[in-house]
Amino acid sequence: MPLLCSAFDCDRKTKAHGLCGGHYQRFLKTGSAGAAPLRAAALSRECSVGDCAKPLHANGLCNSHNWRMRKYGSTELPKKAVKPLTTWVTKFGYRVVYFPEHPMANTSGNIFEHRLVMSEHLGRPLMPEENVHHINGDRLDNRLENLELWSKAQPAGQRVDDKVSWAIELLKLYKPEALA
Repeated sequence: MPLLCSAFDCDRKTKAHGLCGGHYQRFLKTGSAGAAPLRAAALSRECSVGDCAKPLHANGLCNSHNWRMRKYGSTELPKKAVKPLTTWVTKFGYRVVYFPEHPMANTSGNIFEHRLVMSEHLGRPLMPEENVHHINGDRLDNRLENLELWSKAQPAGQRVDDKVSWAIELLKLYKPEALA
């Protein structure tokens, strides 16, 4: 007949020195086998974190929660670290801004500064057929006064203001009731 743990009110089988595995580990860590009652999760053999029903691995936690606890000091995944706002210039002379929260940012979280300035001015992301033109040709001069919104829709390279004027003239000629 196997011996039972000598710790008070424990009915598990002995592993070492007359103690079950849990009480023996506690003895090694604290010097006393009965320093604290065993966790309920250890007795239920399920992870002690919230709704997690995964099998117990160690320290009252499943394998993934135990790994997170060891790595991050918490069973929760840490929030993604946000890099500080950084800018740099591409080899083509455009300034790039790291802004991962912006809807126009690429998969790396980067966006061209001139497109960001125009997007913020318009209050919406740029459409695929829209581009931003530097009036003075200086690609680092991203002041709003130096930027124009252009449309790449047919025909290519037209100013949006010119196209709107042309569309109004076209409507006046062919469908004046649409302007009323």
